[in-house]
Parts: sequence; C-alpha cells; structure tokens
Amino acid sequence: MKPNQGLNQRAGPIQSATFSAGVFIILAGVRVVLGEIVPAFKGISERLVKDAKPALDVPITFTFAPNAVLIGFLSSFVRGLLGMGIMAMAGTTIVVPGVIAHFMTGGASGVIGNGVGGRRGAVLGAFVNGLAITFLPL
Repeated sequence: MKPNQGLNQRAGPIQSATFSAGVFIILAGVRVVLGEIVPAFKGISERLVKDAKPALDVPITFTFAPNAVLIGFLSSFVRGLLGMGIMAMAGTTIVVPGVIAHFMTGGASGVIGNGVGGRRGAVLGAFVNGLAITFLPL
C-alpha cells in the first residue's frame, strides 16, 4: 500500500461534495436574484412603461430541472475541452472554454434537452451547445 493511497481515496468524496455545494449555492443565488428582480421590475414598469413584461435570461430555466443543469454543464464543458484539444492538434487559434458560458448555456441546454429527450436529450443538447460555443468564435 502506498503512503498517499488512503488520502487520495478520501479526496474524491470531499471534492464531489464541494463541487455539489458550489452548484447548489449558484442555483440558490439565481433563485434569490430572480425573486428580487421581478418585483422590482413591476414597480418600475408601473411608473414608467405600462404593461411591460420582464425579460428573464436562461437562469429562469434552472429551477425546473436542477440535475439537468449539472448534466448540461458537465456535457458542454467536456465538449469545450475536447474542442480545445482538437484546435491544438489542428494548429488553429485555441479557444479556451469559459466556465461561466458553459454553465449558463450548457445548463439551459441540459434543461431543455431533458424536457424533450430525457437524460439522453440533456447530454446531447448540451454537447451540441459545447460544440457551438467552442467553434463558432473561430
């Protein structure tokens, strides 16, 4: 038995718990922000623009399927990393995958893909999203 073998086995659950807690905090923060923005917008719209409706971004979809958000983010980010490797091997400009972009658009792609095609739709939809946001900037 190697001296660090036991330490490495314990690091996996701790890292996964830390990652899960971070994703939960992000999703909770999105809910709080959306819960504050909509009432504030209604107050402004009553005074300035009658019958205006708030336009909310993709995080509004995150509350429908939190697991699909995580699946979508991971699938999109993996595709971004694979795309970065392909760009390096091809000798083109390398686009480094942005974690925020993959989380927002990949998470939304995962939720929508989950609604249309279940778990497989969440993975494939986010994988296509990762392909798009990796190669379209070229």
